[in-house]
Amino acid sequence: GEMDPENQLAYTTFLSAVQKLKKEGWLEHEEQGRAHVFFPATSREKEGARSLQRLLKQIFHGDPMLLFQNLIQQTGLSEKELNELRKMIDQRKEELKK
Repeated sequence: GEMDPENQLAYTTFLSAVQKLKKEGWLEHEEQGRAHVFFPATSREKEGARSLQRLLKQIFHGDPMLLFQNLIQQTGLSEKELNELRKMIDQRKEELKK
């Protein structure tokens, strides 16, 4: 059947947004009968890692120490957060010994 004009506008707005996300590589879809099932093209973890690599390369010239230096000095980390960072560093050092 026909959609009423308000639903048609919502549908076309949704369709436009979905097409843009697909074009930019954020969404993929598969057809299941007459329906389209959409899913993310990448995981949050993978995209986060990719974004961090771009940030590291473009802003910090590929030097992770500059990134950490800025993180520690500029973000106002609490003592608790600094202790958590210390734990992560210690864990990573243990992993490297194996």
